[in-house]
Amino acid sequence: MSVSKRLQVLVPEFRPGTVLPGKWRGHSYRIMRLVGRGANGTVYQVLRDRDVVAIKIGENAAAIALEYERMRELTASLGTAGIIPELYDLDDVEHGGEVYPMLAMEFIKGVSPEEFIDIRGREWIPLCLTKLLRRLETLHAKGYAFCDLKSANLLFDPDTAEPRLIDFGGLTPIGQAVREFTELYDRAWWGRGTRKADSHYDMFACALLGLQLLTPISPTDLERLRTRRPADRNAFLSRRCVSEIKDGQLQTILNKALSGQYREPAEFRMELAALWVNDREENRGNMGGPLKMTSGSVGVRKRARRKWDMTDWGLLVAVAVFVVTMGTLLWFGSL
Repeated sequence: MSVSKRLQVLVPEFRPGTVLPGKWRGHSYRIMRLVGRGANGTVYQVLRDRDVVAIKIGENAAAIALEYERMRELTASLGTAGIIPELYDLDDVEHGGEVYPMLAMEFIKGVSPEEFIDIRGREWIPLCLTKLLRRLETLHAKGYAFCDLKSANLLFDPDTAEPRLIDFGGLTPIGQAVREFTELYDRAWWGRGTRKADSHYDMFACALLGLQLLTPISPTDLERLRTRRPADRNAFLSRRCVSEIKDGQLQTILNKALSGQYREPAEFRMELAALWVNDREENRGNMGGPLKMTSGSVGVRKRARRKWDMTDWGLLVAVAVFVVTMGTLLWFGSL
């Protein structure tokens, strides 16, 4: 655990090049860039000795320590790479006479969900959500819900579409009250359930992410909704799903998840996977239109084989006649 004597202290923003010495582990951390801010801390990409890692500096030592312990417990039980970032240190860092609790972990490379869809296209949304749900199911099987699922806490590999969860501050045992959440992805804020950690809480956030990737809710609408009752937000979400989503099948699937109609995440995932497969088959059969693909993508269509026309057959006959004629002349010449 962090041994900072002060439970909570305000954390300033550190500029690139700032060196933060670790107080107990003997490492120093040179700030490279700010990655993001959350309710439980600020994440930086840093150089630790000669390794590029991520550090999360928090204001509350107890919260940072709890996040570390839950991640460590999951790492020990999962035994599967790619779910939890590799943990390095739980320490305090010093700067300007102050001490701040800090968690050092693997730096995850990738692009945001919005960047991924900009690169690959909206037709990849079902696959992204399918892979994300598989990650979430792994956590649920171990008795935890992620709870603070949102775009800022998620990165995708641009080649494989594999998702990585990058902030586990909201990780909560199933059945307990959600500790950290973001209004936009919180089902209770929308009047569609409780703020209790369970698989449906994560499913709702996953479906809301899909909606945001299709047609983002404007900041103006969000600000207006903050002054409304949950019932009004619920009605707004229902109208938006009907009016803004043009893909009928995807609209149905996301609506079911947002309404809590799936019993398990596997049902949600399987319907998304089936939609993805059907879309790919239709694209392969659509020889008249372009199929948008990039390197490393799956389902690349084979080049269409050109049909022979009369010119091709005429050329083949001419070549055959030429070969027979030359063979005959050579045969008579050898007599």
